[in-house]
Amino acid sequence: MSEKQTIEAGNSLTTPLGSTCDCQNWADLDLRVRLLTGHHAHCPHGGNPLDAAFKLLKELTRGIECWAHEEDGEVFMDCWKPYRKAKALEGVFLPEQA
Repeated sequence: MSEKQTIEAGNSLTTPLGSTCDCQNWADLDLRVRLLTGHHAHCPHGGNPLDAAFKLLKELTRGIECWAHEEDGEVFMDCWKPYRKAKALEGVFLPEQA
């Protein structure tokens, strides 16, 4: 992805590792918040990192479901345990075994 392309992350359009706001030039000791929200941890435009993490988990579970649908309709066995935990965070409780 070129630096001119943008992706949606958190509350704004951002480049892969920075944002279009002034915080793109701020130093980060921990890039996790910037990767989730597109902003520095102390930027007022960044939004809530926890909300961004839940959104990412939801997108990942949808991806696993699409992958399963294209295969045999079942979530891959090695993915089941983390998939089940992610779905529980969405309020969907699945049995221990797929």
